[in-house]
Amino acid sequence: MAIAINGTGTITGISVGGLNDSIITSAELANAAVTAAKIGYAGAILQTNSATKTDTQSTASSSPVDITDLSVTLSVASSSNKLLITGFVVLGFYSDVNRSVVIDVNGSTVGSGAAAGSRTTAHSGGNYASADDRWKTVCAPVNYLYQCTASGSHTVKLRFFNGDTSGQSLYVNRSQIDDNASYQTRYVSTLTVSEVQG
Repeated sequence: MAIAINGTGTITGISVGGLNDSIITSAELANAAVTAAKIGYAGAILQTNSATKTDTQSTASSSPVDITDLSVTLSVASSSNKLLITGFVVLGFYSDVNRSVVIDVNGSTVGSGAAAGSRTTAHSGGNYASADDRWKTVCAPVNYLYQCTASGSHTVKLRFFNGDTSGQSLYVNRSQIDDNASYQTRYVSTLTVSEVQG
């Protein structure tokens, strides 16, 4: 079939592969014209969003509590895709505190250790501290690859809690002793979520 340009500006007669590589450049593509399915390889990062917490927070709860500002929502293209969840939480503590951080996806805890009797399970954190640790902080890392089960919106949150029932508080981005002095430090905690093509 011969190539023809009709009166409305459309072209007929071009077969697949009939245009050389320099004909269409990225400048000619509309925004979001290339879908995730067309990127073409597993493991490609399709989108990324992040959250940062610079203020402080505390809880004495023995059940997980949302860490304010550490929440990210992504709309994923396919149920076969994954969410790469990374970040860290800086925790301050005193004695009788089980320092625990968990990952929550759409209201369910994911990426925690295996249940074993009455032991507390979490993604990251640390166990008891002595009474001399009032000025100390720990960095609890977050690193988990979550397999999506549906396309559409997914919300990832970080939560924290004292796994002990002592009633002692656990702190984010500060130590338990928070003197207004140069030897005290305020920290930052972060959460980054990336959609990975399955």
